[in-house]
Amino acid sequence: MASATRMIWGFSVIVSQIAAAQTVTVGQSAPKLEIRTIEQGRIEEKPGSRATVLEFWATWCPPCREAIPHLNELAEQFKDRPIDFLSLTPETEETVMAFLKTHLMRGVVALDPGSKMFQSYGAGLPTTVLITASGKIAAVTTEPARITAAMLEDLLSGHPVDLPGVSSLGPRRALALGTKINDSTASVRIVITPVFQESGWVGTADQFESNGSTLPELLAFAYDISPVRLVIPVPLQQAIYAVQAWVPPGHADQLRPLMQNAVAAAAGIQVKRETRSVDVLVMVGLPGKLRESRRGRPANRPASLSRGHLSGDGVGLDTLRQQAETVVGKPVIVDRLASAKVEYELNWDVTTPGSFEAALRDQLGLELKPERREMEILLVEDRKGGKL
Repeated sequence: MASATRMIWGFSVIVSQIAAAQTVTVGQSAPKLEIRTIEQGRIEEKPGSRATVLEFWATWCPPCREAIPHLNELAEQFKDRPIDFLSLTPETEETVMAFLKTHLMRGVVALDPGSKMFQSYGAGLPTTVLITASGKIAAVTTEPARITAAMLEDLLSGHPVDLPGVSSLGPRRALALGTKINDSTASVRIVITPVFQESGWVGTADQFESNGSTLPELLAFAYDISPVRLVIPVPLQQAIYAVQAWVPPGHADQLRPLMQNAVAAAAGIQVKRETRSVDVLVMVGLPGKLRESRRGRPANRPASLSRGHLSGDGVGLDTLRQQAETVVGKPVIVDRLASAKVEYELNWDVTTPGSFEAALRDQLGLELKPERREMEILLVEDRKGGKL
């Protein structure tokens, strides 16, 4: 598995670039390609007569995007030769078509719903597979830039393709003093791996774990900010990562800064704080019908937000503001946050547009007033400093 290592404040952060172990090997028959939806180009219907450069990629994958110009050059150079350049992604048609409007990709671009082909080839991101005209695996690499025109000439002529294996960190070795590190007992751990399916996450003051969180979700946790206050390019919004992170008890203040740097390294991004004039919703009419909490102290489960329902008991107004922000998907402002703890419950019909705002007005006596305000947001850029 190809990996990269970053040093952050003396801690080793392992950022895995691929999501699965390589299963196909040179010389074996290539798993049959089952392509249902082609977004661009066409595959020549001449079995046994054409070689293939098969690229597994995703719009949100930084190494994948970096490899596109190089693969484009090769596709242009070999456009009149019996070789197909096929790029497969498990993403949706809408995401891929939006990406292709602003990014030139030569060759065939197709979808792999459910990552079926990714699984058949054991491919991660990125993975490039060279397949002979007779259907044999000639070479596999997780570094597309290593593919050269000379290698493709060998592929077409039937000669062995000389592509040395990609280096790997491999198993953790004993350190100089003979000490071995067991991950389960590590004081600090940050591991981030690209995956293809969203799942839940759990987080505490000194620990975070997820089997599949989107990049906006991870940045929101790392910076302790609502996702609606992120300005992030659409392709990167589709990125999904599994994460395991913890710091020692008593050092919880270090978890988020460590995750900020690790997530930026994994996604190949820069994150900047910037003040902008943005559209917001200002909550007016407070305190409205809100009741002061009868508990006199925070409850064990003081706030709840689910589909068509939110409630709070023993919470401050900022909790209600955050819940409303999540529901409407826009920044919500409360100009004066009282210190009193309140109690409330709100229900609305999620199938009816505007029902949340109506319920907020009728049940709690509050309104969301559109305004334009100066606000600090997080601006996500690519690692070269250009806004995506």
